[in-house]
Amino acid sequence: MHMRLLGQVWPPEPKLTIPRLGFSWQEGNTERVDTISVKITDSVVEIDCDVPDFDLNDNEHLGKIVGHVTLTAQGAASLATFISGNAFYVRLECIVTDDGIVHPFQVNNPSVVGLCTSVGFDQTFSATMVDITPEPLILHAMSDLTAAIAQPHYALVACARAVEAIRHVLAGPDADPGSVGWPAVRSALNADRPYLELITRASIRPRHGERMHRDIDTDENEVIRRAWTLMDRLLHYRKRGNVDLTEPDFPLLRG
Repeated sequence: MHMRLLGQVWPPEPKLTIPRLGFSWQEGNTERVDTISVKITDSVVEIDCDVPDFDLNDNEHLGKIVGHVTLTAQGAASLATFISGNAFYVRLECIVTDDGIVHPFQVNNPSVVGLCTSVGFDQTFSATMVDITPEPLILHAMSDLTAAIAQPHYALVACARAVEAIRHVLAGPDADPGSVGWPAVRSALNADRPYLELITRASIRPRHGERMHRDIDTDENEVIRRAWTLMDRLLHYRKRGNVDLTEPDFPLLRG
């Protein structure tokens, strides 16, 4: 199946133009080889993909393809940044399939839907923003959780960074980068040690430079769900006046 992904380079100035570049990508040990070409003209991004046996409704495969082509296109933009000193970011907007239908681009992870119980799109939204805006660590952690969905290759690192930020929020700014602070997280959010360690251990190799490493025994969606749940509990903890969360309202999170 052939499809085209369209987008823009941000910021809009200076304009970026890169001639068409072609690549092949083989997923893991499979025999399937996808071909990808990237062209950027006056900051308009065009990515053409030929993907055998592709189903647009296969969210898992779509996520892998989009993650890889985004990484490739951003790689070209990042090389231009390295040369020029101007920061360039690729933002994809839509997918055009063989039949000419334009599918607005969405980046989501259904596995986290419903995990946020501490805030909604109502009066709690503004109240929560008032509470967390003075805490940059929480804002950075929220950005990391967003990156875990928007940049699939970065998910394990992003989740670990978010949880590390939660540790510093609960342990205080003077907590060292080692193990100090984790007992505070376990007590405040009612989580056991294995629950947390799944997140931190899964990120060890990717955050030490092996960004493409994937452990076949690691369920990445489970890592994301756990990081999401811990952030939700942190917000509940703040709303309750920094009182430790306990059962029955907050059952022990077991690893």
